[in-house]
Amino acid sequence: MPLRTLGSGGGANRGSRRGTGPPANPGLERGNPRAGPEGAGIRVRVGVDGQLRFRQIRLMAISEAARADLYTGLAEVLGRERAETLMAYLPTVDPVDVATRDDIRNLRETLDRRMEAFERRMEAFERRMDSFDRRMEAFEGALSRLYLTLVAGLFVIVAAMAGLTIAAP
Repeated sequence: MPLRTLGSGGGANRGSRRGTGPPANPGLERGNPRAGPEGAGIRVRVGVDGQLRFRQIRLMAISEAARADLYTGLAEVLGRERAETLMAYLPTVDPVDVATRDDIRNLRETLDRRMEAFERRMEAFERRMDSFDRRMEAFEGALSRLYLTLVAGLFVIVAAMAGLTIAAP
C-alpha cells in the first residue's frame, strides 16, 4: 500500500496543506456529534445484549504543538496514512472557544439593549442641544437689542454734545 503525502488524495486529507502537519478534522465541518461546541461528545457502544449504549464524554482540546508531536509519533509507529486517518478524528479547535447559538443570541440581546440605551441617551442629548439652541437664539436677540440701544444712546449723546458745542458762544 503506497503512502500518501499530506494534502494528496481525498478523504481525511481533504482541505489540509501539503507538508504542514496533521490534517484538519473534516468531521467538525460536517457537524461531527463527537466534537460539540461545549466540548461534550457521545460515545456509542454495543452492549452484550446487542443494545446500543450511549454515554456522554468530555473531549479535551490539545495545542497545535502537541497535535503535531502526536502526528509525528503516530507516523513513525503506524505510518503516514494511518496517522492521517487517526488524526482526522481529533478536534482541531478548542470546543470551549466555539460560540453556540445561545451565546450568539445572548450577545445579540445584550447589543440590542445597549443600542436602545445609547439611542435613548442620544435623544436626550438632542433635546438638550435643541434647548441650548433656543437659549442661544434668545441671547443673540437680546444682545442685538442691547447693541441697538447702545448705538442709539451714543447717537443721542453725540447729538447733545454737538448741540451744546454749537449753541455755546
